[in-house]
Amino acid sequence: MAAVPTAIVQHQTSASFDIDIPYDIAGNSENHSVVLKEMDMPAGYTYYAVPKLDQDAFLIANVQDFAAYNLLPGEANIMIGNRYAGKTWINPQATEDTLKVSLGRDRQVVVRRELMAQMSGTKMIGSSVRKAYTYEIRVRNGKQEAVKLQLKDQYPVSTDKNVEVELTEASGAASNAETGELTWELELKPGETRTLRLGYTVKHPKGIQYQGL
Repeated sequence: MAAVPTAIVQHQTSASFDIDIPYDIAGNSENHSVVLKEMDMPAGYTYYAVPKLDQDAFLIANVQDFAAYNLLPGEANIMIGNRYAGKTWINPQATEDTLKVSLGRDRQVVVRRELMAQMSGTKMIGSSVRKAYTYEIRVRNGKQEAVKLQLKDQYPVSTDKNVEVELTEASGAASNAETGELTWELELKPGETRTLRLGYTVKHPKGIQYQGL
């Protein structure tokens, strides 16, 4: 579908698309799509995964200087080549310098997170209980090209003075001690598999049960 000739008029607080020539739309009570403008937006592509919540990787397009395109917030169709790949949401009202647009799941980038039973367990120390947790995260790039992957996980953060949490292993992740958030910035070669570990211990008084560990 060819774009209708239009001119973008900038106002103080908005922008409008003025159609240069008359354009007929069939009045048959059906929905019709009209292409007002086509633009090429350079983007960098990364993958994003949070295996604690979802063991799929999502392809993200990162568009810089997006304010120049006068984008409107709303739902958008995703086309990869000539194939319809689903829908996404565009939010140009974001406060970040880069507009992030999710392009959906890519199951060629495989992420698995498992609790390692042989490296986890509970010990009694006097009047306290010490619980150890170790998770193994395996990432495999099944694509024919290298990919960048931002991987996130989290360990619990205590707000109770009777509960002590210690991060024991993070495989080089950037750690936020206030939120417990861990971030890995990975570059995976074609066919490469990477193994990461997350380990932490929780010490608390006997006889008390805690959730979310």
